[in-house]
Amino acid sequence: MRWYLPDGNPLLWNELRRLLRGGRMYLFFLIEVLVLAGVLVISAGILPAQHDAHAWSAWGEQLFLTIMGWQLGLVILFSPLLCAAAVSGEWERNSMEALWLSPVSTRSLVAGKLLGTVGYLGLMLLAGMPVLGLVAILGGIPLWWLLLGYLLTLSVGAFSAAWGLLASCNCTRTSHAVLLAYVNLGIVLACSPTLAVPVMFVYWVSDNIVTALPVSSIVFTLMMAIGTYAVVLSCANSLNIKFDHLRLQ
Repeated sequence: MRWYLPDGNPLLWNELRRLLRGGRMYLFFLIEVLVLAGVLVISAGILPAQHDAHAWSAWGEQLFLTIMGWQLGLVILFSPLLCAAAVSGEWERNSMEALWLSPVSTRSLVAGKLLGTVGYLGLMLLAGMPVLGLVAILGGIPLWWLLLGYLLTLSVGAFSAAWGLLASCNCTRTSHAVLLAYVNLGIVLACSPTLAVPVMFVYWVSDNIVTALPVSSIVFTLMMAIGTYAVVLSCANSLNIKFDHLRLQ
């Protein structure tokens, strides 16, 4: 292991190499940049241009929120697909038994697979940063907006990827895992309005929107982290059940 790759969880780097290998990485990055650039051009044409400095700043804020929303949608769309082959691919390559016999625990295996996908999502966010940089030139976008936007996007991406990983742990075929991942994620998104209750409570008890926005963002990020951890535990339990079946064979 190279000095800049700590060996605390070697499966993390193995999963990241798997995702970065081949032309799929460049295809996903290209799709993201083209979509965000297209949204920027279309939104800039739809939104009315302003002339005074204050209105110009508000126009830049609308563009920023629009592009961040599209970027969030792309992350939700791609993250289950990236994680769906994490475990089911090991079964298809007949390498799962080798992982079972290795000293790596089940939780470390699941955590390494998920963190590798989260690292890939981080690179996707960096790929879209030049488009957001063009919007930032218009002004009116504080730095903490950008940081909170990336934090929220990455936390939602990790949560979506965890559902893809859960489907991968319960399937031995990648095609079945992809289908199950999007079905699970669709059910979760259908129930997502209930997640807005704690966030709206923060706005209700706060009389200053400038204070409520970062607090509600942190609350939502913590909710995503707790949900991701719960799904990761379910993934580990599913793998333990499969490994118990291997012991009985």
